[in-house]
Amino acid sequence: MASGADLEEPGERGATPLHVAAANAKLEVLQVLAELGANKEAMMDDHSTPLHLAARYGEVEAIRLLVVELGANKEAMMDDGATPLRQAIRYGQVEAMAALVHLGAEMAVNGGTQERPSLQVSPENDSCAAGFPEQVYLDYRSC
Repeated sequence: MASGADLEEPGERGATPLHVAAANAKLEVLQVLAELGANKEAMMDDHSTPLHLAARYGEVEAIRLLVVELGANKEAMMDDGATPLRQAIRYGQVEAMAALVHLGAEMAVNGGTQERPSLQVSPENDSCAAGFPEQVYLDYRSC
């Protein structure tokens, strides 16, 4: 960066500028940071990546950008084993869950050892404007 700023300089709890941009759906900022070489897999203190934060806060467009354009790892695990899909489930972010499933996120959570979410998508909603099903039903079942 021309100003000499560090793209990986961690802030509170280890968040990098890319984490902050992902959590707040600042798509242009995400794109510019990535073009400047920011690490799309940078980890916070709890090992959450920018994709984990986008999922936690339900930022569907940031999820798409991170996964489709930047190639972020959909299966990255936090220190508790949570993937971005698990974060979306934890925080009730239904649209983020649908986006991650649509983009190919693995359905097993917690390392595939304890719980598996069962997502049923209504087929009549496949053509919704956002490109993702509008109705996603979440049901926990034991493995």
